[in-house]
Amino acid sequence: MNSFNITPDIFRKDCMKLADQIKWSKYSSVYPIPKNGFAVLCEVNRHAEKDLKILYNPAEINAFTLIIDDLIDSGKTIINLKKEYHLNISDFYVLYRKNDNNSILPGTSVYYVKDIEPITWINFPWEIKREDEDSHIIRLLEHKGLGINKENIGKIRKFLTAL
Repeated sequence: MNSFNITPDIFRKDCMKLADQIKWSKYSSVYPIPKNGFAVLCEVNRHAEKDLKILYNPAEINAFTLIIDDLIDSGKTIINLKKEYHLNISDFYVLYRKNDNNSILPGTSVYYVKDIEPITWINFPWEIKREDEDSHIIRLLEHKGLGINKENIGKIRKFLTAL
């Protein structure tokens, strides 16, 4: 499986592109799909043409609600939302689309920034594990052929500090 790491910069740029696609005058409220939809909304909202009321309860969704999420893959999230709350959702905004969802979401237009291969795992900035300083030192020294490991990192740290 491939992976695609979304850097904070890519995330911001893609959110700006998504914000440019939104027909702001059409909506009075927004429902971000929990949990990553909230992250997308926070960034997209910086580029909004108007303030929208944020809905936290899907039962409040109506024809004037913008629905937003990070990605669409199988479409299960939006299908379940439509079924459970008997919704007629005409527009769905996401950053990334993994499949052509027109056949599984009849009557719903999916607006997106990028098509991603279905076998690709997307790592968002808040999901990417940050390496600690020791891991960076170890990786650098191993790259230089020194075969350093966690056991003697303390000695290396003292040596580097003394420089």
